[in-house]
Amino acid sequence: MLSSLSSKDNRFIVGAPNVYNTLGSKMPNLAKLCIVIIILAFPICSAGRGLTNWALFHSDNISFFYPASIYEVPRIEGRRSVDGINMFGVVDVKKKYADFVDYITVCNDGITNCASHEEFDKPYWIEEASGRLVLFNPTEKLFSFVTRFGSGYEAFPICAWIDNRGVSSQYGGQCYVAVVSNGKKTISLNGVVGPNVGISRLKKAYKPQLDLYQRIIRSAE
Repeated sequence: MLSSLSSKDNRFIVGAPNVYNTLGSKMPNLAKLCIVIIILAFPICSAGRGLTNWALFHSDNISFFYPASIYEVPRIEGRRSVDGINMFGVVDVKKKYADFVDYITVCNDGITNCASHEEFDKPYWIEEASGRLVLFNPTEKLFSFVTRFGSGYEAFPICAWIDNRGVSSQYGGQCYVAVVSNGKKTISLNGVVGPNVGISRLKKAYKPQLDLYQRIIRSAE
């Protein structure tokens, strides 16, 4: 999101001197300066309007942006300590118009050590036989990404779902799971996307929702 805004800003800034040169000496210097300022200010104002629905959640060990028009204010629901040190926490992120709750976890250690704590409620672990990272279940294909905070992985697993008639299905839903770590802190996101539409249609059918989750986890630190 931030990179896309920057590219727009750069596009307008590069274009501004061209407008100035086209006008040449036919206008007073003050008028030229005003036009340049207006051109430079336009993308900034547009960016501001695009960001008004995003709010910052911040606690003593995690911060992230979330769309306030879609989610209620996130709440810290659980903290776990190891040897007297605050090691693990869970942040509930509930949609305003849905019954299910997405959640974010934060663990104050590297991904390997955090994954080894089976008592922590998190969507990732290290497979004992192979030593590889697992997200949600061992069959999920992982996709890597990098943020300014650290390196991460994401997966798009099938998950449980309850339809509007109250009928539950173990494989009726589609979820999004991601984990990112900088070696000292590990953050994960587990979100419910919607009804299962099949892997071939997933990214097209749920592009806005997937983009939303990806922006949240990529802003976390």
